[in-house]
Amino acid sequence: MQKRTINGLILRLTPLQEYDRIITLFSKEEGVIRIFAKGVRRFKSTRSFHLDLLNYVRMEVEESQKTTALPRPYLREVRCNNPLSELKKDPHRFAVGCMVASFIARMVPEASYRQDELYELTETSLMTLNVLSDPNQHLFTFLLKALRILGHLPNNISKTTLKKKLVERLEALDPQFTLQARRTLGTFSM
Repeated sequence: MQKRTINGLILRLTPLQEYDRIITLFSKEEGVIRIFAKGVRRFKSTRSFHLDLLNYVRMEVEESQKTTALPRPYLREVRCNNPLSELKKDPHRFAVGCMVASFIARMVPEASYRQDELYELTETSLMTLNVLSDPNQHLFTFLLKALRILGHLPNNISKTTLKKKLVERLEALDPQFTLQARRTLGTFSM
């Protein structure tokens, strides 16, 4: 069994069976990965305190060596580096943070490759959002930069057509995400 340490942002927590979870993590080293966390939903679990949406964590994971399935990383230890507590106190800023996490989880393929530039953008955006008072413009800027990094928007686009192109691209890529963004923030209403 091979152990390794991963630093990243928790994008999604999916319940599995009675006491387990699957954690979707965005790490600088490995991109978006899913980690199996056994027993973290138990009342006595000491690891569950660190596992919260939009937490920057340091995880020690271990690879499973099953011959019938692909190796899956299992959570051994976890420590929260930065819980972004100010962001979670304000419902409006937390909704924008969840939109950022949802965008990353949906747009970056799982276990693909290193995403250094996108990881730095996400980290900077969430740290700024943690202290920012008006997050609407911040979300628009993040989505624009992220789509450019991922190669979905050209760099030489005028400001007059920018909003329209962004909405078109987001609707073509993921209509449910764009609909949720309109409902939550009204940022993309035309």
